[in-house]
Amino acid sequence: MKKIIYFGMGFLPNNNAVANRELVFANAIEHSGYEPVLIGVSNTISKGTYRSFTYNHIQCYEVHYPASAKEKIQDTFSFDKIMIEILNELGIDNIYALIMQDYQYLPMHRLMHYCTQHHIYYVPDIMDWFTPTSDYSTFKNIFKTVDTWLRMKVLYPHIPYKIYISHAFEKYFHTKHQHDLVLPCTSLTTDHLSIDTGDTDKRLVFAGSPGRKCKKERLDWIIQSLYELNSSMNLYLIGVDQSTFVQDNPELSQYITDHIHFLGTLSHEACLDLLQTCDFSLIIRSSNKLTEYGFSNKICEAFANGIPVLATDVSDNRKYILDSKTGFVCEPDFTSVKHMLSSIEHLSQKDILDMKSYLQKGNPLDIAHFLESFSKFMSEMQ
Repeated sequence: MKKIIYFGMGFLPNNNAVANRELVFANAIEHSGYEPVLIGVSNTISKGTYRSFTYNHIQCYEVHYPASAKEKIQDTFSFDKIMIEILNELGIDNIYALIMQDYQYLPMHRLMHYCTQHHIYYVPDIMDWFTPTSDYSTFKNIFKTVDTWLRMKVLYPHIPYKIYISHAFEKYFHTKHQHDLVLPCTSLTTDHLSIDTGDTDKRLVFAGSPGRKCKKERLDWIIQSLYELNSSMNLYLIGVDQSTFVQDNPELSQYITDHIHFLGTLSHEACLDLLQTCDFSLIIRSSNKLTEYGFSNKICEAFANGIPVLATDVSDNRKYILDSKTGFVCEPDFTSVKHMLSSIEHLSQKDILDMKSYLQKGNPLDIAHFLESFSKFMSEMQ
C-alpha cells in the first residue's frame, strides 16, 4: 500500500488545533486507500533530529519546533534536509504524495523539486495569508510578509494540486490551476454532547488569545456590547488572564461586570468540559486578509461538541454557520455584534436546544462529509 505523508505544525497526537487537522487528514488518507504517515513538531527534541512513534496504529514522526526567530531563519536553509531523511527512511518508492502545510518558502520549494524528481506528488495545504500584527516584532512582520508573498505569488501558482482551508484561496488561485480541494477545519466524530446546566441565564464561551488591543479576536466588541445591553448572560473567557487583559486594554475595564469570567489557561479537557455546558461559542473577528482567507478550528470544535456558534461574516463562516440552525452570523462590526447578542438573549431555551439537537444529529464539519471529495482529489493526480 502506497503512503501519503502529511506534515503540519501540530504537536501530535492531539495537543493543538493543527494536530487535529493532521489526524483528520490521516482518516481521509486511509479512506482513500493509502497508508497515512504524520509528521508533527515537538519542543522537546533537538534541532536537526527526529523521532518516530505510533499513535492509533498511525506511523508518526516529530521534528524540532522552531520557537525563536533565529531558529525559523535557520530552518529556512535546513528544514528540507530533515524531511528528506524521513522520506528516505520511509522508502521513496513507497510514497505516493507529500501533503505539506504552509511553511517557509525555501524549504517548500526545495521539497517540491525533490518530490518531482522522485515521482512523488507534492501538495501544499494552504491555511492562511499572513498580515502584519502589533503582536510581532518589526523583523518578524517583515520576514513573514516577504515569505508569504513568495509562497503565494511565486511557489503556489506553479503547483498543479493544492488544498485550501477556505474558498477565498480557491477564488484566488482558480484561474491558474483547476486541480484543487477546499477542506475546512473538520472533526473526526461528534463524540461529546452538550450538557444542560439548568441555568436560566445564557452561557457564552470565548477561547483563545484576543491579541494586542483585541485586533486578532474582537473581545472588546463582545464585552462592550454586553455592558451596554445590561446583559445577564455569562461570558466565560478561556485563555484570557484578567490582570493582563486590563493592563493591555485599560479602556475596557469600565465594561467588565460580574458576568465576565476570566478563566486563564485551562487544559484541553477542561476547555471541552466547559464548552459542553455553554449555549454558544463566540468567534468574533474583523474583516482582513488573515480572517477572510483563514478558517477557525474553534467552529468545528464547538460543532463536534454540539454547541452552536456566534460569528462574524468572514471567510466561509456563512457556509457552515446557518442562522437558527447551527448558530448565527452577523456583519464584522461593533453595531452588528451588539445587535446579534441582543437577539440571542431573547431566544427561548427551546430554540437553543433545537440548535444543539440539530448539530448532534448532523455536524456539517464532520470529516465524513468531505471524504468523497478528498478521495476524488487524490485519484485525479494519477
